[in-house]
Amino acid sequence: MKKVILLSLLFLSYSLVLNAQTDGTVSFTIRTIAKTSSNYSPKHVLAMWVEDENGKLVKNLELSAAKRKQYLYTWNTKSGGSSVDITSGATLSSHITHTKTWNCRDKAGVLVPDGNYKIITEFTSEHAQGPLNTVSFAKEGEKISLNPEGSAFFSNISLEYKPSGSTGIESGFLVENALEVYPNPVNDFINISFSIDSPSLVKFSLYNMNMQLISFIHEGTKPAGKNELIWMRPSNIPGGSYILLMQSDRFISGKTMFFTD
Repeated sequence: MKKVILLSLLFLSYSLVLNAQTDGTVSFTIRTIAKTSSNYSPKHVLAMWVEDENGKLVKNLELSAAKRKQYLYTWNTKSGGSSVDITSGATLSSHITHTKTWNCRDKAGVLVPDGNYKIITEFTSEHAQGPLNTVSFAKEGEKISLNPEGSAFFSNISLEYKPSGSTGIESGFLVENALEVYPNPVNDFINISFSIDSPSLVKFSLYNMNMQLISFIHEGTKPAGKNELIWMRPSNIPGGSYILLMQSDRFISGKTMFFTD
């Protein structure tokens, strides 16, 4: 796992642990097998989704259930019956191989932190709980290839995770007083003012107080000296406390901000 770095941020009254957020792609394949004793087999409804290690649904991957999705009991419990982050398909008339790709982002399109995740597949051919399959894996900085053993209702299972980089904090040192933001508290926009001693590629990101990435703000090469940019606050970022981090290949600087409601 990528190293978790503890930065003693003097502009905060406490230290924060910054968890790496490795970008990447998960490719998952599974084939379902008919439950011959079921009332409507081989017709069936199916759901597939990603959960975190706490059992929270992170992202829907498939819902094939034009009708009777209420009988996907486990998926309904996790999702509340909502699949707004994907396009639902029709009830399946036969058992097939399903191949899905996950871009390591949640339902809102935000890159998720490194950690342990599960892909769960559920189907049913009756008005009752059907078979479930769970494949667990660690999303981190290393490539993963899995070929879990099948079961009576699932076969040809494979999972491959390919990291493509990281948007987390991996290196650098803290630079004090390199970054200023105003106004603070923030209403509609912020002015970001920063100074660097040589031309550098700098990246600005907004995190919540749990160091979960909320939004990318800007990335680009800036000249030496004082630089300024303006960022308009998106309407979907609620009021509360946040951390603005400026990162280059040589340093990290940050400021706490409060967004008004």
